Amino acid sequence: MGEFGNATISWTGMEDALSFKKIVNRYGVIRALKKKLLKPILYGNTSLARTYKSLIFGSQPWKKISYCTKSFQESLNLEEQIKRSGFDPTFKRYFSNPKDQAFSILDGGVLRYSIGANIGCMTGLELRDPTTDSRVIESALSIPNEMYLGKMNKWILRTMMREKLPEEVLFNTRKGKQRL
Repeated sequence: MGEFGNATISWTGMEDALSFKKIVNRYGVIRALKKKLLKPILYGNTSLARTYKSLIFGSQPWKKISYCTKSFQESLNLEEQIKRSGFDPTFKRYFSNPKDQAFSILDGGVLRYSIGANIGCMTGLELRDPTTDSRVIESALSIPNEMYLGKMNKWILRTMMREKLPEEVLFNTRKGKQRL
């Protein structure tokens, strides 16, 4: 498995954490206003954001991802449990800190992890995920966000893969043409 890889090995940085000026320089004023003004208002942890999400996604957005019958949901008191847990079934959140977003991906309550564990139990396999190694997580989260989003973003991977891949592959500029 490599389920935790989204928050570690495959992490590509987070544009929302860049300064307003950097977003303007990179994408323009309109996108900067959307990212720094509109997105926190609509997807942040505010009452306005909760109202907006309920209008857009409905009062029970988890129904799109749940296989439970209505009576079973009621017997579990699912709506109240979701509210207490802080889980956002819309998956639309605003993070100003990239590490907060990474840790939300690492959240042990994510459904696919428990599904993987169930499959392992049913098949008698012990599922392992090398991307959950604390050293991998620590290493990935120690890289500054700006490194991923700057002009040198490919140098992270190139540095890590030095002496493991030929230079023709490492420094190839043609997208999707990493053949030997």
